Amino acid sequence: MVRWNPWGGDGQASTSKASQEQPNQASSTLAKPPTSPSDDPLPSSVMQASPFSATTTASFLATLSPTIPFASFSLGFFSGLITQSNRAGLVFMAENAHRRPDTVQGWYFYNKTKNYRVLLAGLKGGFALGTRLAAWTTLFVLLDGGSAALRNVVQQEGSGPVNLQASAEGSSRFASSLGRWTDGIVAGQGTAVVASIVHRLPPARLLALGTLAGGTTGALQDVRDRLRPQVDAEAQS
Repeated sequence: MVRWNPWGGDGQASTSKASQEQPNQASSTLAKPPTSPSDDPLPSSVMQASPFSATTTASFLATLSPTIPFASFSLGFFSGLITQSNRAGLVFMAENAHRRPDTVQGWYFYNKTKNYRVLLAGLKGGFALGTRLAAWTTLFVLLDGGSAALRNVVQQEGSGPVNLQASAEGSSRFASSLGRWTDGIVAGQGTAVVASIVHRLPPARLLALGTLAGGTTGALQDVRDRLRPQVDAEAQS
């Protein structure tokens, strides 16, 4: 409420207006909730270095190659085809040893039935063994690619909410020492653990074999990457 000043001054009116505006400002200040750190958007560097960012996903997909699973399937298919075909032929001859044919027509149907049995058993065995080998190698490739993607995130500057490279000098040296040999060890050990669970085998021996095989393949890839610039330079010169 504005009061009229008979002496022509408006000091009381401005005072009453100010007294009305102060409670409104106080109530608006109290009604506004305080902002928490979680409400602030993350910096772009943190979002780019996140393990689930688009860049990391693209690098992970780039490391995946169908060459190894396809080669494993082909090798397993031909191996299973030859093994199961020979076995089916021996089983058929053993089952019909007491009733061998005596006529030409009987031998014709005997060999015809035997060939059908051998071909069917060979195809079944080839597809079964090829699928198993392709599944195991696909698991190894996926684990190797995932480990490589995480390693790239760790080796980047400002990787994630916690800067591993800027935390200490020791962590920086550790991140720089990582390579494909660590990816191979992770993939080998992960595959060994799954194989021990599926086939109920002792995990210690499988872990040792997976570590040796994965570390060796990864180390060979590191050597190839180190020698590739020199070979390319010599080829260009």
